[in-house]
Amino acid sequence: MNMQIDNESLQLNEPAFLMNERLFVPVRSIVENLGGTISWKPEVQQIYLSTLTNDTLIFTIGKSEMLFNDRLYIMDVEPFIIEERVYIPLRHAAEFLHTDVAWDSTTVTASFTRVPLYTILEGDSLASISEKFSVSESLLTERNSIINAQLFAGDSLKVSIPTIMENKLVAMELNPDYILLSKIIQVEAGYETYQSQLAVGSVIMNRVNDDRFPNTIKEVIYQHGQFPPAHNGLLDKSEPNDSVKLAAKAILNGENNVKGALYFYNPRVTKSEYWSSLTLIKEIGNHRYVK
Repeated sequence: MNMQIDNESLQLNEPAFLMNERLFVPVRSIVENLGGTISWKPEVQQIYLSTLTNDTLIFTIGKSEMLFNDRLYIMDVEPFIIEERVYIPLRHAAEFLHTDVAWDSTTVTASFTRVPLYTILEGDSLASISEKFSVSESLLTERNSIINAQLFAGDSLKVSIPTIMENKLVAMELNPDYILLSKIIQVEAGYETYQSQLAVGSVIMNRVNDDRFPNTIKEVIYQHGQFPPAHNGLLDKSEPNDSVKLAAKAILNGENNVKGALYFYNPRVTKSEYWSSLTLIKEIGNHRYVK
């Protein structure tokens, strides 16, 4: 297999494989030639990648699940090993490394072109950058972990969006649990910090996993006497902001910043001795998280 990076030719010793009309390439050679680092952990059959754009990826041989910047995504194929080399699809490899790629089957050459990061300018907004690169605001937010749609002139944004992220975003936003979780977080902490939003959602997931509460997100939220917005119409009217959406996705991917907490309250509003008798897990913003 031959390789070009920004029109500079390289010769790779490893072959590429065509399987089910898809081209698979040796991930180590691709990553290292594009400036990244890679390590292999044989005891768990995993490869760890770090890229020039400060992304981290973890693949497990024989499994379609992968971690991309500590978030779980599902590929449509599983990485495999041939002659002690790990292979993934060419298209995935390029997208993970913030590059475009073209394949020439005649010369057996993969041509990679680095996609530069975008430098935020004064007056830029998510909407304007989204239009400039024909990428949705939700995907830009997810790709760059943007909080509260805040952009700062001089910072850089990644604008190459991996297909697995596009597919997941569509699937996630149709997920009833995601929709409901986003709505309740918006009502309870929509205008607080991201960590507060994450904590509210974490309490709900802690309840789902506790035998003393219902075992679904919907039943926890609608349990009698627990979340008034679920019964007074506020939940139905809730329109989650980008930060809340990011928090809900993180929670459904397993993040939890108040492990063990089953309740939260605002001590400036709630004065009952019952709440102060509970064990404090963490105090974030206006709320105390307790069990």
